[in-house]
Amino acid sequence: MTKSYNLWLANVPGISIMKASALLNYFTTAQGIYEASQKSLYTTGLPQKLIDTILAAKKIAPEQYADILSKKDIKFVDLYDYDYPSLLKEIPEPPLGLYIKGSMPTTNAISIVGSRKCTEYGMLTAVKMSKYLADCGISIVSGMARGIDSFAHKGALEANGHTVAVLGCGVDICYPSENRSLYEKILKTGTIISEYFPGVPPKTHHFPLRNRIISGLSLAVLVVEAGKSSGSLITADKALDQGRDVFAVPGNITSSLSLGTNNLIKEGATLITHPEEIIEFLGLERELLRKKPKKAENNTPPLAPEEKLVYDYIVAQETAPVTVDEIIAKIDIPIPQVNYALTMLELNELVERLPGGRYTKK
Repeated sequence: MTKSYNLWLANVPGISIMKASALLNYFTTAQGIYEASQKSLYTTGLPQKLIDTILAAKKIAPEQYADILSKKDIKFVDLYDYDYPSLLKEIPEPPLGLYIKGSMPTTNAISIVGSRKCTEYGMLTAVKMSKYLADCGISIVSGMARGIDSFAHKGALEANGHTVAVLGCGVDICYPSENRSLYEKILKTGTIISEYFPGVPPKTHHFPLRNRIISGLSLAVLVVEAGKSSGSLITADKALDQGRDVFAVPGNITSSLSLGTNNLIKEGATLITHPEEIIEFLGLERELLRKKPKKAENNTPPLAPEEKLVYDYIVAQETAPVTVDEIIAKIDIPIPQVNYALTMLELNELVERLPGGRYTKK
């Protein structure tokens, strides 16, 4: 019952941790706030606008919110819940509650973020970093946006590790819609999380707020590739405000997509060229839940359907290295998926890129 009232309080429009704390100090519990008379609310000295908002919110019973979550198999944890992430409680403005699909990680977490528009260098680096860290038992947190975020999640999934996607909409909404396959894969082994009630659509002002959760869940933030005005720089700023470490991967000085990361380094972010440096910097050597597995000899790792199609075609043409155009001409797969498949095959050391953009079995 208490949980239902806390859920109701978290859904009062415009309620912040400071306003909620003031109300709880006066009425003791969320149920006390819900049951408070109009006269009692006026005696708190809170702004008239907030009091009117609370009175209007009482039109929705706490059980209505709880029923919706139950039907959608979504878990709610409030700020005072034992399951609420301990690191997130430490930030200046933690969410009053979180909506979760999947299970929260019990391991250390590191955020990997970057530009929605990314280069092949950024894509490869994001996958490499997240895959290595996930191999070490570290949970990878990101925002499931296009570009670097998506590849950070994919790298963790490739390593059979845990990943957390923090959304700027309800957890029952896949945004962007093109990430439906990624969304479904994360649901199977990872976590989808949001401070917004199910059904709330993505809105522009949600994403800067979302970024404080990404950094707040993590020991540190790694920015892989970011332009001068990339939203990932907001995450880095939030991390600094929260007392988190900020790492950045250096980029090509002639690339506009590296201006943000290179500036972070100039401003004091720790330069990272290998994921092991993050582990050493944070002193996690003795805390890792599992060690990097040794590669099995003569044993091809499990491949996604697109990766297997591309790999099989390259193997069949072993005596004559092939180009991306030749692969696309023979296999009915969209160009982005072919490029991603080739990237993962390279990272798994199954294929090798030769001069002239040709690929062959390694």
